[in-house]
Amino acid sequence: MTRTLLLPFPILAILAGCAQTPAAVPTPSNLPARWEAASPVSTGEIPGAWWSSFDDPVLDGLIDSGQQHNVDLRIAAERVIASHALRRAATAGFFPEIRAEAGVTAARRTANDSAGIGLGASWEPDIGGRLSAAVRAARADTGATAADAEAVRLLLIEEITRAYIDYRLQRALIALTTRTVAAQEETLRITRDRFEFGMASALDVERAAALVSQTRSEQAVASEAADADRFRLAYLLSTTPENMTARLATGDAIPAADPLVVLRSPADVLAARPDIRAATARYAATAARRDGAAGLRLPSLSLSGLVGLDAGGIGSLLDGGTTIASVAAALVLPALDFGRRRAELDAADSQLRVAGLDYERVVRSALQETQTGIVSYLQGQMRERELGRAAEAARRAAALSQLQYREGTLSQLEVLDAARTVYQAERDHARALADVSARLVSLHRQMGVAPAAPVTASGGSGTAQ
Repeated sequence: MTRTLLLPFPILAILAGCAQTPAAVPTPSNLPARWEAASPVSTGEIPGAWWSSFDDPVLDGLIDSGQQHNVDLRIAAERVIASHALRRAATAGFFPEIRAEAGVTAARRTANDSAGIGLGASWEPDIGGRLSAAVRAARADTGATAADAEAVRLLLIEEITRAYIDYRLQRALIALTTRTVAAQEETLRITRDRFEFGMASALDVERAAALVSQTRSEQAVASEAADADRFRLAYLLSTTPENMTARLATGDAIPAADPLVVLRSPADVLAARPDIRAATARYAATAARRDGAAGLRLPSLSLSGLVGLDAGGIGSLLDGGTTIASVAAALVLPALDFGRRRAELDAADSQLRVAGLDYERVVRSALQETQTGIVSYLQGQMRERELGRAAEAARRAAALSQLQYREGTLSQLEVLDAARTVYQAERDHARALADVSARLVSLHRQMGVAPAAPVTASGGSGTAQ
């Protein structure tokens, strides 16, 4: 046996050493204090379940189901569980390792048989701070893994919502195309009738027929995109396309929320985003590992102890053998390692600087992404309003073209062109409506907005079935 039992009074000292304050991440300079966007939005509180503003029960159900069954989220939850286990393992290093041992030795040519049983313990006091540094690193790793899981959840909510919005858009385009084809087929029928009576040319008939076929082809494009969105939702929810067909059967409008009236400041975004929390925790873990590397240059102490029985055989052992006991201590002082520990510490210092730079990179990327998202959302709103006006004007122009055509002051080519313009304008406006909603969804994720993770019956964070 090589070490001894841990006494109560060292436990308190070691645990006190474990409770050191984690290293503070260096704050990047030249960070913006406000957003560069002339907008009507103001700062304030944003509801956690922001998707409820779409007032769509189907979407609410999809997000709830996704948070319960998504594979990526369940993987992230398992990683959190594993990180907690590793943290417990690191904490166990403060306490003694107690072992029970038994052994029998039999010699064929001599009578020197022996048997022994014993209880041994070993302990390494944390005089250099290496163990406490390992615990701090494990605790920070747990925080980083939990933040990573939260980032996965926010991204999942965004992906589900955007896929649902696009599915509703494609279904709306299919319906728009169906209505347009029906109107164009009626125009084609009238043109053919006029051709039979010599009031229209064969060119007019072919132009009308070409427009019908061209418009009808757009149905296949929209149907393909809608199926892709349905398959995407089935994957995100870990279910089947048939199940998604049933769940998407109700509702047909493109989800639209009220304009955003609350906006988080840059400081609030930095505090809320899980990727920044993960980078902060990883810096703390790297700093703790750097402390551990520094601790390797300090003396280490190991204590061991053994108590047991030794006898000339198993029978003698049962009758009571010789009681044995031992205590040992070893102090190791680093003497000459040809610069190995110094090199390891230099590498740890460099890794700590890299972790600080990585934190700055994540912070600046988050602010850039959010600033871009704000501008994108505001510009998307302006584009949707203009396209709405364009669609309304196109419908009025088409109605006038029909009137003038019947009066003989306008050719059929101009009528068909007006009808084509209406269809394209309405398609563009529908896409703009969906695009504004999708940009709003991304903006909420970029600002780190989400409610607390749902709790399952097993007491988890809603990331496993």
